Amino acid sequence: TMAQPDSKEVSIDLAQLEAAARDQPQRPECWEAFKVWKYCTTPVHQMKNYYIYGEVDPCASEWEDLKLCLSLKLTPPPEAAVCLHHHQSSALSMLD
Repeated sequence: TMAQPDSKEVSIDLAQLEAAARDQPQRPECWEAFKVWKYCTTPVHQMKNYYIYGEVDPCASEWEDLKLCLSLKLTPPPEAAVCLHHHQSSALSMLD
């Protein structure tokens, strides 16, 4: 028969896992980026953009944001946090 683990050991392990999870950067949720990109590709948005600006919206920035979000989901959390910070700082520098 298998030895039953001591309940105190299990709770310590769970506490350690919970502490490690709190310390890990959270991975982004991509639904919002998907919804923004999807809206950009709708005929309503495209017709409005064509009417106002005389051209269709290529939705390039929305697509790049969605691709970044999805790639961050596949990247280990510490590396994803660095990548996201770099992306946000480069986006802010473009506004200057």
